[in-house]
Amino acid sequence: MLRKIAHLSRAASRLLAWLAGVPLLAMMLVTVVDVLGRYALGKPLVSGHAAVQALVFVLVFLGLPLLSLLRGYMKVEWLGAALPPRLERMRQRLIDGVTAAALTAFGLQFLWQGAYYRRQGETLEMLEIPLAFFGTLGGGLCLLAALLTVAAQFLPPDRRDS
Repeated sequence: MLRKIAHLSRAASRLLAWLAGVPLLAMMLVTVVDVLGRYALGKPLVSGHAAVQALVFVLVFLGLPLLSLLRGYMKVEWLGAALPPRLERMRQRLIDGVTAAALTAFGLQFLWQGAYYRRQGETLEMLEIPLAFFGTLGGGLCLLAALLTVAAQFLPPDRRDS
């Protein structure tokens, strides 16, 4: 069972890393086209700034599940080394539980916000992309991050702490 979870963890890590690369590449292309258009042709990309903002949102929330899976959050470890291994595992489980609960709360709030935007028909300025898409995407990815935070508890220690 642990081997299967570790295998799924590695596959999910690779998939999420590639998926997060797509909006990053798109952001770079939009920025290059906007800068070239602005300074070489005197015609900036219409709504280029709004497109980059939307892509930043997608990139951040696609990276969130990957960070949760790998415990890649920034942290200061001064207590962990001082605790006996058993207490350190309990402390880490408590931290992971609080993290999963917070991610779940954020995810549900995003889903609620997405439903609100859907009912109101709100769109992203100039791009006409429904804001409900971003609420639903952020909510789903927060919930996935919460699930992966819990799943990381069952991974071998060398994988969890990498």
